[in-house]
Amino acid sequence: MALMINNPQYRLRWLDWGQDMVDPVTEFLATRVHLDEDPFARAVPAHLVIQISREAYIHWAEGGDFDHLQSALRAGIHIVMRALTTLP
Repeated sequence: MALMINNPQYRLRWLDWGQDMVDPVTEFLATRVHLDEDPFARAVPAHLVIQISREAYIHWAEGGDFDHLQSALRAGIHIVMRALTTLP
């Protein structure tokens, strides 16, 4: 993981990862929170969750603290979820 993140060529590929996950993550979120009807606004939370995942893994690879990875993921996703309204 550190090799991918620290090598510029592989890092671009790493940053491109996740684009295929936008629709599944959006649909998962839609079962739990209210999402906007506008396609762009509806997909933004999924993009944020994917970016948070990337950033958490980069943070882990650069710092080497695997125990902190889970808390970093939770903290980032919590930020996104606080902005969304939970479905009844």
